[in-house]
Amino acid sequence: MSIGILCESLWRQGAFAIRKPWEDTFDGFIGPIDFEIRDLVITVGDDMAFSRSLNRMMGTMADGQKTDFWFRWTACFQKIGGRWLIVHDHTSVPTDFGTGTAVLDLAP
Repeated sequence: MSIGILCESLWRQGAFAIRKPWEDTFDGFIGPIDFEIRDLVITVGDDMAFSRSLNRMMGTMADGQKTDFWFRWTACFQKIGGRWLIVHDHTSVPTDFGTGTAVLDLAP
């Protein structure tokens, strides 16, 4: 199974560069995608904020395989021109450093 947001580099800039990996991920599913957000924490200052949460994605992949996995999400927001915009985001799953693979079978 290959799940995840693939990136050709370690750094992405611009709305399209951030949106494209998510579109590619969603294109790998057929039918509905269920999404759960748990343990959301939001910290807000005058013009900067960040959030962190555990997120669950469930659905059927294009090859018919069912998937259900949790991942971590952190987002940084900045108030620009009176609007809160995401200026940085990060998703991750734990890594099994012995095999170098993502660990997708953990749950909170």
